[in-house]
Amino acid sequence: MEPQLTISARCRIDGCPLDSDDVPIVITITNRSLVPVDVPIAFLQQSGPVIRLIDERTRAELYLRKPPANFELLRTPTTLASGASADIDWVIHTAELRHFGSPFDVTAEITIATQVGTAGQTTQYTDATTLRFTD
Repeated sequence: MEPQLTISARCRIDGCPLDSDDVPIVITITNRSLVPVDVPIAFLQQSGPVIRLIDERTRAELYLRKPPANFELLRTPTTLASGASADIDWVIHTAELRHFGSPFDVTAEITIATQVGTAGQTTQYTDATTLRFTD
């Protein structure tokens, strides 16, 4: 059975203020399957998502750097029960958003790609969501 996971993202602080150096975001992975799914949440928290910033005015793109991955964390997945969710905290730096100039209108495309397991089977999971930032 193919796991049915979804991701969503939001700013940790309501209103998504851009008046500091960092913009904390929360990426939520939700199990929409009827069965439990093993997801390497600790690995994803440490290695982070793939984030592509897109300037809405020029369509220019910038991929944000990720830290080196600790692949040992793949060995200790978190089991998400049916309907359960897990959060991954991450930060986008305001300077990265201002890379395209100011004022800016930038969409962050946030992608999670990892192996997940269910009923003894492992499969590749990839999904993406977006957040939009303007000043």
